Parts: sequence; C-alpha cells; structure tokens
Amino acid sequence: PRRRRELDEYIERWLPELRTMEKGLVIDIGPGPCDFLAMCRDIGHSVMGVDAATGAGGMGEPYLAICNERCRELDIRVERMGAVQWLSRPHQTFYGHVALVHLRGSIEQCFASAMEGEPHDAHHDARRLDWRSADALKLLPRLFFTAWDLLRPGGVLLIHANGTCST
Repeated sequence: PRRRRELDEYIERWLPELRTMEKGLVIDIGPGPCDFLAMCRDIGHSVMGVDAATGAGGMGEPYLAICNERCRELDIRVERMGAVQWLSRPHQTFYGHVALVHLRGSIEQCFASAMEGEPHDAHHDARRLDWRSADALKLLPRLFFTAWDLLRPGGVLLIHANGTCST
C-alpha cells in the first residue's frame, strides 16, 4: 500500500497526463519490480519493460532476481538485455506508437558504462557518481533520438534521474 501511494503521488506530480492521455504502450527503462508498469496497465495502457540481463550497472544480482520474479508474477513483459543494447536495436513495430518512454531513477544504472565512481550497488547514492562526458555524449543522444522515433505525436519521454554530482 505504501508503494502504491508513492507511485500515485509520483504520477500526480510528474505524469498527470498518464491518466487522461489516449491509451498506448508505456516502455519503462529499468522497471525494477514492475510496480509502475502494473499501475500503467491498471490505468489502461499496454506495458513493457527493458532491464539489465545481469545485476551489472548498480542493481546487484539479488535485487535483479527479486525483480524478475515480481515481473513474472505480474505477467509483465520485460526485455532483459540492458538499455544500451535495446536502444541500439531497430524497433520498427513501435515507431510512432509509444505513449511514454519512462526512466525513473534508473538512468545512472542503465548508462553505468558512462559513469565514473564506485558502482552504484556499493552505496546506492547517485550523487557519488559522475558522467564521463565523452561516453555520455555517445549514449544520451541515442536515448533521445530512439525515444523520438518511438513516441507517437504527443507522447512523453520522462527522465526522472537520481541526480549524479554533475546532473
């Protein structure tokens, strides 16, 4: 119940249009235990997640195993290959049809290869990480241009980052 309340508050603050927009596909990059996607599905959207194949990037293997099980329980499709690899693939079937591409606090984990500092799972404090500018300049445009291609007119790309020391 607490998690549900927190997600309701998050949606109300950052994504109020999610409840009123034309229903469509919501893609959550780094969905964790799929709670956000379950709420989007309850609202009427179709959903899918993109997550790491391993606990690399700051999640850790135990957390990933719990998340995998929870997503299976909720019967939510999650592609497990990592955001960078997923963004590098062609997605013709999605182009122009996605209502929301969502990253909530996961951008530092999804793009861990572009981060400097001790891995996120050692401290769970994104402020201890910093973007390696050369790597970030390669990865972040790929995210934005892929999202642009995927989103339908009026679609939303929401990046709600944890906030590295350079964010």
